[in-house]
Amino acid sequence: MTSTLLQIRVLLNEYISLAETLIADHSGYHGLKEYALLKGIEYWHAESWNGILHEHEAQYLYTFRHFLTDQQHYNLAKQTHQLLISWFEHASDLWTLVTTILDCLIPPVYHYELDSRPQEDASEQRQKAFWGIPAH
Repeated sequence: MTSTLLQIRVLLNEYISLAETLIADHSGYHGLKEYALLKGIEYWHAESWNGILHEHEAQYLYTFRHFLTDQQHYNLAKQTHQLLISWFEHASDLWTLVTTILDCLIPPVYHYELDSRPQEDASEQRQKAFWGIPAH
């Protein structure tokens, strides 16, 4: 299971990196952060308590889905939305696994974070995220 989760984390990082390339190469925006600012996207509404996405990744995918819809890439927008609404049993256990093991092996990419506030300490961020996961 850990190798599958590791692959998911690698693919998620690649997806976000390729999304930035798509935005820069095929639109008038320099990146999703600029798009979010100019379009007034309220990305903080993004919620993903599926146990696999960090808050900034959920916000990125939420905004990227809006970008894809604006660019009439409806199929990609739908697939991106699926990443956000995917749900796993025992999401809090999965989140613990992601943050304690997988983040050490494949660290999340914060370079593309939409929120420009100063970064919290990683352990503090993990603790807040863990306790914020609703029980199912």
